[in-house]
Amino acid sequence: MKLDNSSRCIYCGSAQHIGEDYIPPKNLFLDKKNLGLITVPACPRCKKINEKNEECLRIFISSDVTRQKRAARGRFGQPVGVSQGRQKMLNAMAPVERVIFIEKKDGSAVLKMDLSKIVRVIERIVKGLYWHHYGECLSGAISFNIYLKPPVAGVIKDVLLSKTRLHGIGKGEFRYRFKRSDTDKCQSAWGLSFFKSVHFLVTTKKKK
Repeated sequence: MKLDNSSRCIYCGSAQHIGEDYIPPKNLFLDKKNLGLITVPACPRCKKINEKNEECLRIFISSDVTRQKRAARGRFGQPVGVSQGRQKMLNAMAPVERVIFIEKKDGSAVLKMDLSKIVRVIERIVKGLYWHHYGECLSGAISFNIYLKPPVAGVIKDVLLSKTRLHGIGKGEFRYRFKRSDTDKCQSAWGLSFFKSVHFLVTTKKKK
Protein backbone atom coordinates (compact mmCIF):
# COMPACT_ATOMS: atom_id res chain seq x y z
CA MET A 1 0.00 0.00 0.00
CA LYS A 2 1.59 3.23 -1.16
CA LEU A 3 1.08 6.16 1.17
CA ASP A 4 -0.22 9.50 -0.10
CA ASN A 5 1.42 12.45 1.66
CA SER A 6 1.84 10.48 4.89
CA SER A 7 -1.92 10.80 5.49
CA ARG A 8 -2.59 7.30 6.77
CA CYS A 9 -1.46 5.24 9.74
CA ILE A 10 1.19 2.78 8.56
CA TYR A 11 -0.07 0.15 11.02
CA CYS A 12 -3.85 0.07 10.40
CA GLY A 13 -4.45 2.38 7.43
CA SER A 14 -6.66 4.82 9.35
CA ALA A 15 -6.80 8.42 8.10
CA GLN A 16 -8.22 9.84 11.33
CA HIS A 17 -6.22 12.24 13.53
CA ILE A 18 -2.85 11.13 12.16
CA GLY A 19 0.19 12.09 14.21
CA GLU A 20 3.80 10.93 14.49
CA ASP A 21 5.18 7.73 15.97
CA TYR A 22 8.86 7.23 16.83
CA ILE A 23 10.96 4.43 15.38
CA PRO A 24 12.43 2.90 17.48
CA PRO A 25 10.50 3.82 20.67
CA LYS A 26 11.84 6.93 22.36
CA ASN A 27 11.82 5.33 25.82
CA LEU A 28 14.77 3.12 24.85
CA PHE A 29 17.21 6.02 24.73
CA LEU A 30 19.22 7.26 27.68
CA ASP A 31 19.75 10.77 26.30
CA LYS A 32 16.59 12.17 24.69
CA LYS A 33 18.29 15.22 23.10
CA ASN A 34 19.07 15.43 19.37
CA LEU A 35 18.26 11.79 18.70
CA GLY A 36 17.20 12.19 15.10
CA LEU A 37 14.57 9.49 15.53
CA ILE A 38 12.65 8.26 12.51
CA THR A 39 9.03 9.42 12.56
CA VAL A 40 6.17 7.65 10.81
CA PRO A 41 2.47 8.52 10.48
CA ALA A 42 0.30 6.74 13.03
CA CYS A 43 -3.18 7.06 14.50
CA PRO A 44 -3.79 7.69 18.24
CA ARG A 45 -5.26 4.22 18.73
CA CYS A 46 -2.20 2.36 17.41
CA LYS A 47 0.12 4.62 19.41
CA LYS A 48 -1.84 3.98 22.60
CA ILE A 49 -1.89 0.22 22.11
CA ASN A 50 1.88 0.19 21.71
CA GLU A 51 2.77 2.14 24.88
CA LYS A 52 2.82 -0.77 27.34
CA ASN A 53 4.38 -3.09 24.79
CA GLU A 54 7.23 -0.59 24.38
CA GLU A 55 7.77 -0.56 28.14
CA CYS A 56 8.04 -4.36 28.11
CA LEU A 57 10.76 -4.14 25.47
CA ARG A 58 12.60 -1.48 27.49
CA ILE A 59 12.65 -3.67 30.61
CA PHE A 60 13.61 -6.75 28.60
CA ILE A 61 16.57 -4.97 27.01
CA SER A 62 17.57 -3.43 30.34
CA SER A 63 17.66 -6.81 32.05
CA ASP A 64 19.69 -8.36 29.24
CA VAL A 65 22.19 -5.51 29.15
CA THR A 66 22.62 -5.85 32.91
CA ARG A 67 23.32 -9.56 32.65
CA GLN A 68 26.12 -8.74 30.25
CA LYS A 69 27.51 -6.18 32.71
CA ARG A 70 26.82 -3.19 30.51
CA ALA A 71 25.70 0.11 32.00
CA ALA A 72 21.94 0.53 32.18
CA ARG A 73 21.46 3.94 33.73
CA GLY A 74 19.42 7.01 32.87
CA ARG A 75 15.79 6.15 32.16
CA PHE A 76 16.56 2.53 32.94
CA GLY A 77 17.41 3.45 36.55
CA GLN A 78 19.14 0.72 38.53
CA PRO A 79 19.83 -2.31 36.35
CA VAL A 80 17.06 -4.88 36.45
CA GLY A 81 18.33 -8.12 37.92
CA VAL A 82 20.41 -6.46 40.64
CA SER A 83 19.07 -6.80 44.17
CA GLN A 84 17.61 -3.42 45.10
CA GLY A 85 14.55 -4.19 47.19
CA ARG A 86 11.27 -5.80 46.23
CA GLN A 87 9.09 -2.69 46.49
CA LYS A 88 11.36 -0.49 44.37
CA MET A 89 11.42 -3.01 41.55
CA LEU A 90 7.68 -3.61 41.73
CA ASN A 91 7.06 0.14 41.55
CA ALA A 92 9.31 0.42 38.49
CA MET A 93 7.43 -2.34 36.72
CA ALA A 94 3.92 -1.32 37.74
CA PRO A 95 2.91 0.17 34.35
CA VAL A 96 3.68 -3.06 32.51
CA GLU A 97 1.07 -5.76 32.14
CA ARG A 98 1.92 -9.39 32.76
CA VAL A 99 5.42 -8.82 34.05
CA ILE A 100 6.21 -11.23 36.87
CA PHE A 101 8.85 -10.42 39.47
CA ILE A 102 10.46 -13.41 41.18
CA GLU A 103 12.82 -12.88 44.09
CA LYS A 104 15.32 -15.70 44.56
CA LYS A 105 16.72 -16.83 47.89
CA ASP A 106 20.07 -15.20 47.14
CA GLY A 107 18.37 -11.81 46.78
CA SER A 108 18.71 -11.57 43.01
CA ALA A 109 15.75 -10.96 40.72
CA VAL A 110 14.34 -12.86 37.79
CA LEU A 111 11.95 -11.45 35.19
CA LYS A 112 9.27 -13.35 33.33
CA MET A 113 7.17 -11.45 30.85
CA ASP A 114 4.81 -11.85 27.94
CA LEU A 115 7.16 -12.10 24.98
CA SER A 116 4.29 -11.55 22.55
CA LYS A 117 4.36 -7.89 23.59
CA ILE A 118 8.04 -7.65 22.66
CA VAL A 119 7.35 -9.37 19.34
CA ARG A 120 4.69 -6.78 18.51
CA VAL A 121 7.11 -3.90 19.12
CA ILE A 122 9.80 -5.53 16.96
CA GLU A 123 7.27 -5.99 14.17
CA ARG A 124 6.25 -2.35 14.51
CA ILE A 125 9.88 -1.20 14.32
CA VAL A 126 10.37 -3.18 11.11
CA LYS A 127 7.16 -1.75 9.63
CA GLY A 128 8.35 1.74 10.49
CA LEU A 129 11.81 1.22 9.04
CA TYR A 130 10.33 -0.31 5.90
CA TRP A 131 8.07 2.72 5.38
CA HIS A 132 10.96 5.10 6.08
CA HIS A 133 13.28 3.52 3.52
CA TYR A 134 10.83 2.43 0.82
CA GLY A 135 7.88 4.81 1.20
CA GLU A 136 5.45 1.91 1.34
CA CYS A 137 3.58 0.07 4.06
CA LEU A 138 4.53 -3.48 4.88
CA SER A 139 0.96 -4.54 5.51
CA GLY A 140 -1.60 -7.13 4.57
CA ALA A 141 -0.93 -10.86 4.71
CA ILE A 142 2.69 -10.63 5.85
CA SER A 143 4.50 -13.28 7.88
CA PHE A 144 7.16 -12.15 10.37
CA ASN A 145 9.86 -14.49 11.63
CA ILE A 146 11.76 -13.05 14.60
CA TYR A 147 14.91 -14.56 16.04
CA LEU A 148 16.54 -13.36 19.26
CA LYS A 149 20.35 -13.44 19.26
CA PRO A 150 20.59 -15.37 15.99
CA PRO A 151 23.81 -17.11 14.98
CA VAL A 152 25.79 -14.90 12.60
CA ALA A 153 26.77 -17.32 9.87
CA GLY A 154 25.96 -18.50 6.36
CA VAL A 155 23.56 -16.35 4.34
CA ILE A 156 23.04 -13.93 7.21
CA LYS A 157 26.73 -13.10 7.39
CA ASP A 158 27.36 -13.10 3.66
CA VAL A 159 24.33 -11.10 2.51
CA LEU A 160 22.78 -9.10 5.34
CA LEU A 161 25.86 -8.16 7.34
CA SER A 162 28.67 -7.85 4.83
CA LYS A 163 26.78 -6.31 1.90
CA THR A 164 24.52 -3.76 3.56
CA ARG A 165 25.02 -0.40 5.22
CA LEU A 166 24.95 -0.11 9.01
CA HIS A 167 22.52 2.60 10.18
CA GLY A 168 22.61 4.07 13.68
CA ILE A 169 20.32 6.15 15.88
CA GLY A 170 21.41 7.72 19.17
CA LYS A 171 24.78 6.97 20.73
CA GLY A 172 24.95 3.26 20.06
CA GLU A 173 21.52 2.51 21.51
CA PHE A 174 20.07 1.32 18.21
CA ARG A 175 21.69 0.10 14.99
CA TYR A 176 20.27 -1.81 12.07
CA ARG A 177 20.87 -3.28 8.63
CA PHE A 178 18.36 -4.43 6.06
CA LYS A 179 17.95 -6.08 2.68
CA ARG A 180 14.88 -6.38 0.46
CA SER A 181 14.40 -8.89 -2.31
CA ASP A 182 14.80 -7.49 -5.81
CA THR A 183 11.87 -9.59 -7.06
CA ASP A 184 9.46 -9.63 -4.11
CA LYS A 185 8.84 -6.42 -2.14
CA CYS A 186 7.34 -8.32 0.77
CA GLN A 187 10.45 -10.44 1.27
CA SER A 188 13.04 -8.70 3.41
CA ALA A 189 15.54 -9.24 6.22
CA TRP A 190 16.37 -6.89 9.10
CA GLY A 191 19.14 -7.02 11.65
CA LEU A 192 18.28 -4.96 14.74
CA SER A 193 20.78 -4.25 17.54
CA PHE A 194 20.00 -2.55 20.85
CA PHE A 195 22.89 -1.22 22.96
CA LYS A 196 25.26 -3.42 20.91
CA SER A 197 24.07 -6.24 23.13
CA VAL A 198 20.55 -7.41 22.29
CA HIS A 199 20.18 -8.54 18.68
CA PHE A 200 17.17 -9.55 16.61
CA LEU A 201 16.95 -10.97 13.11
CA VAL A 202 13.60 -10.37 11.42
CA THR A 203 12.50 -11.75 8.08
CA THR A 204 9.28 -10.93 6.27
CA LYS A 205 7.40 -12.60 3.45
CA LYS A 206 3.90 -13.03 2.08
CA LYS A 207 1.74 -15.54 3.87
CA LYS A 208 0.84 -18.52 1.73
